[in-house]
Amino acid sequence: MKKLVLIYIASAVLVFCKDYENGLKAYEDRDYKSAAISFQKECDKGNMSSCYTLGNLYVLSQGVKQDYKKAVKLFQKACDGGEAKACGYLGVMYENGNAVEQNRQMAAKLYEKACEKGHYISCSELGIMYANGNFIPKDYYKATELFKKACEMGEANGCNYIALMYFIYLEKSGIEQDVVKAKHYFCHACEMGFEDACESCGLLNQKQE
Repeated sequence: MKKLVLIYIASAVLVFCKDYENGLKAYEDRDYKSAAISFQKECDKGNMSSCYTLGNLYVLSQGVKQDYKKAVKLFQKACDGGEAKACGYLGVMYENGNAVEQNRQMAAKLYEKACEKGHYISCSELGIMYANGNFIPKDYYKATELFKKACEMGEANGCNYIALMYFIYLEKSGIEQDVVKAKHYFCHACEMGFEDACESCGLLNQKQE
């Protein structure tokens, strides 16, 4: 979970608010207590990015005592205020049952909301749920479309997942096996830094030579 949270923090958008910028600077300097104070001030003013980032600090116990319940409230506030990343991470909380009753249907709804607002990680997470049939009807076509959307928005995992969908024939999936497309997406994922896809890209290139 910690790795995923850090990915979300790293993707935080910049807004031109003094306390928020001070919070980001303090976070970069590892002065987490000062960062939390700055983010709290901005959150209280209605800055949803600050509410979201403060929620992450409560998850990671950085500058504040770890408190998943407070994190959930902050993610919910930010999500309701239009912060797509907050909806995505709130989905993670519901999927894992962190400080809330585990509810994968709710997680799927939150991932969908975040994905529609352009949060690519949530598109991949929802795609995984459709591919596996995790408490929502299994739908390989929807999964593929979501992975494709994530990939187009720059999410390497999405590119790798869609490559797998094209490479592995799944009976009654509605997805035709297509090695050329699989190679394209594996290689694209590799170029984006997803190392696990590089081997598949290389092997498929060798076969087509």
